[in-house]
Amino acid sequence: MQGSGPPRATGILIVNTGSEYFAYQAQCPHEAVRLEDGIHDGSVLTCLEHLWQFDVRTGAPLGDAETGLSSYRLKEEEGALHVWIEGP
Repeated sequence: MQGSGPPRATGILIVNTGSEYFAYQAQCPHEAVRLEDGIHDGSVLTCLEHLWQFDVRTGAPLGDAETGLSSYRLKEEEGALHVWIEGP
């Protein structure tokens, strides 16, 4: 059932690969664990709860992960990061 109140806050995870930035949902799609607490090696992001892994550049699931990450359009401009959050 959809509520009529203001939209819920959306958590965004910004990932820096060292050469590029990417924006994804902030929680693991498996159990809503905070991905910012996970392990990031520059190419793979690993959720610490059940070790689901995601490709940092695409958000695609790797290994046992069954669902990929939702991504957001991100642009770096003059040292600032801009993330576009689409409405429902």
